[in-house]
Amino acid sequence: MDKLRCVALILLSALLLCSCGAQKEPDGIDSVTYISDMAQNTLPAETEKPAEPEPAFSGKVLAELDGNGFSSSVYLLFMDEALENVMSRYDVKPEDVPALEVLLEDGSVITAKEFCETYAKNEFEWVCLLANDYLKSGKDISESSKWQDAASLANDDLMKNSAKYSTLGISLNDLVLYELYTDLYYDDFVIRYSPGGENEISDGDLSKLMENNVRKISYTYLPLYDELTNKDFSDTEKAEIISISESFLKRYRNGEDFSDIVAENYILLDSYHISYDADITSVYYVLSDPMLPAAITDQAEKLKPNEAALLKTDNFVSVVLRLPVNEAKDDEWMSFAIYQAYQSAYGDRYAEDMSVAYDSLQLKYDKKLLSQLTLEKLIEALY
Repeated sequence: MDKLRCVALILLSALLLCSCGAQKEPDGIDSVTYISDMAQNTLPAETEKPAEPEPAFSGKVLAELDGNGFSSSVYLLFMDEALENVMSRYDVKPEDVPALEVLLEDGSVITAKEFCETYAKNEFEWVCLLANDYLKSGKDISESSKWQDAASLANDDLMKNSAKYSTLGISLNDLVLYELYTDLYYDDFVIRYSPGGENEISDGDLSKLMENNVRKISYTYLPLYDELTNKDFSDTEKAEIISISESFLKRYRNGEDFSDIVAENYILLDSYHISYDADITSVYYVLSDPMLPAAITDQAEKLKPNEAALLKTDNFVSVVLRLPVNEAKDDEWMSFAIYQAYQSAYGDRYAEDMSVAYDSLQLKYDKKLLSQLTLEKLIEALY
């Protein structure tokens, strides 16, 4: 996500030395076109908030793009983020922030007011661009694979800061979209570069990316100790377990379907107090960040596609089968392939395209409302 984060900060050529906003990549889109549809999805129950009057400058359509409206509340979330980072970095009171001079990475100095307001406008415009792309593809924002995660985070945030968000007139949906901001970059890339997208990547190129960066294996696993009590098995029990694994390997080499062997292995694991999903008979993993035990991935690297070998360690015994990574180009394969593309030159190209799109972005602002979204008014409302 880092390469695209650089794009998102294109107008802020230099950020605060404290990396204001860089740790939490904010996210928020409140489109009047789709917000009512989003409410029909399963969101965590919204926390009951104090009945306070909503400030006149929040919860309204601040800008429009291609008929989609974007809320001033989202703009305020970004400004509030910048404000909190400045206060934390310089250990100052809220009322002292606007006139405070802050140092940027390029050595220049600007007021914190200018920084916070520029940051908010910059991030808000990126949200508008990304959300608008998503909507133009015919998808609803709630179709994002990370939407439920964002909803959970937003609900937690709302419970912790209910009085603050009530004061600002910020809804749960505003916060959900705020949490989704970072993920919208990848979502937008997937829409553009997946099969059928405007920048569709050829099957051959995806296959090469998978071959170079991803492995696919299947493996059995039997521990040499009881994982409930953490006690080693006796030598006799260990020998029996190794013998079972050796029979697994022999059966595969004699032509038996390895998925049937893996399913049988999972049934055996019940006696060792281990639960596995018997439907999972193969896994993908990325070479640069394997999620599996190193002994298993190291063994897999020594094998040719469709070759299996017995692996014995101090803690477990396994039969590892290397699978052709491009053999079954199903949804899981496509998901891994597109993500590899995102991490490659295709992702760089996407970042460049988005920079161009941002430079030519023409949002129709409510200028009067925009003039009211000042750092001073935010501080007055909150403190």
